[in-house]
Amino acid sequence: MAKRRNTGPGISFFAFQDIITAVVGIFILITLILVLQLAQRVEAASEAVPQDIQPIVDTIAELRQQISQIEAEIAERSAAGSQTAGLNKFNIAEKVEQLKSENARLAARIETSRSKQSELKKLAFVALAESEKLAKEAASLSKHQQELNELAQQTAQLQSKQKALRSDDSTIFRDQTDEGTFLVLITVSPETIRIRDGLLQTEQILTGTSRIDQWKQWLAEIPLSRRHLLLRIRPGGERDFRSMKSAADAADAAYGFTVVGMQEAARFAHEVGELP
Repeated sequence: MAKRRNTGPGISFFAFQDIITAVVGIFILITLILVLQLAQRVEAASEAVPQDIQPIVDTIAELRQQISQIEAEIAERSAAGSQTAGLNKFNIAEKVEQLKSENARLAARIETSRSKQSELKKLAFVALAESEKLAKEAASLSKHQQELNELAQQTAQLQSKQKALRSDDSTIFRDQTDEGTFLVLITVSPETIRIRDGLLQTEQILTGTSRIDQWKQWLAEIPLSRRHLLLRIRPGGERDFRSMKSAADAADAAYGFTVVGMQEAARFAHEVGELP
């Protein structure tokens, strides 16, 4: 907590000096009056008793000499006081001028600082706006960069698929025929029946001695109205094909067949990407 300063009426140096001079003058006047009174009494006494007055006369002369010295000292002090007062006034006036000059200089510096502060605020506002603009542009660039990366990745995948297709001799079939039905690729091998459904995009392999029975069960469970069966007969699969063909005729399934080599492969379009 800040201390409270006691303030009261004050007196300046010059007023104090004037008071001291006046008091000294009063004492000197009182001394002069007493000396004159004493002289008058001595003179009156000398008229009445003329004998043995030389000591008194000497005392009066000495007092007058002291009075002269006191008057000279008073005059000298008054002159010195006037000179000192004038010097102090000059020094005060000079100090006031110095303070005025310093205040003016500080005011100019304050004004310059305010001007610089205003300019810096404007620059900061512009910088902030520019920063926000750059941030938006950076976000946009980042988004475009991400899109470019995705496109580059997709391009790489397409190129990889194209390369794979060029080196792959597989026959590629669309999942859906022109009539709107979905193709089912059935590869008949000597010991295995491989069923790949283009509608469900699933694969099922029938093996063992009961594979023809499994085939009949599959025909009974699967909705055939939306499917077209393509039987691909590999060497050694003719016997199973005859049984499978009879079961397909009995189930009133739409089907076709073709003979393929042992190493001839087939793929659906969804396995290698959409065909044009």
